[in-house]
Amino acid sequence: MATFLIAISLLILFLILDRVHNILRHRREMARAEKDAALSVLKIVIKQELLRLKDPELMNRWITRLLEMLGYSDVKQNILNEESGYDFTCLEKGRKVLIACKLQKARDYEEPLTTGTVQKLVGAMVGDRVKKGLLLTTGELTEEARRYIERLPVSYKITVLDGQSLMEKIHDLRKLKLVDLLES
Repeated sequence: MATFLIAISLLILFLILDRVHNILRHRREMARAEKDAALSVLKIVIKQELLRLKDPELMNRWITRLLEMLGYSDVKQNILNEESGYDFTCLEKGRKVLIACKLQKARDYEEPLTTGTVQKLVGAMVGDRVKKGLLLTTGELTEEARRYIERLPVSYKITVLDGQSLMEKIHDLRKLKLVDLLES
């Protein structure tokens, strides 16, 4: 009889644990679906913000504010040479960073970033003796561009904020700071 009660107790415990596991899994799935929906809406909002910024000065202020919210300081636009391979410079923990920013043309919002763009940034980094770069785009990197970055010497580091990862960063920043980038 005691063995039967232990077996029944274990079965009931197993069923309870299975139910709790299913409830927790469902909650995680719902939270992920909610975040995905929020990111989809944010992507549309960001695109609308970028489309409204027809004045290059407003666009540069928006990008500067975004970079500052991401933790970079002393953000400066590279206005000397459009073909230099980078659009902005800034400091991260006292070290210079070159930034290739592909947010300025909202019509190219979903365009993939190619190896050529990465190579131009790396060339500028080598030329300026800068070891850190940042690629900022709402599109995605092509697979060839990702492989190119992976094959770079260890002394060069390129951070990529593209598509989904950029939207997640902006989502988190807005959630924490509750600041519309246009109000900067």
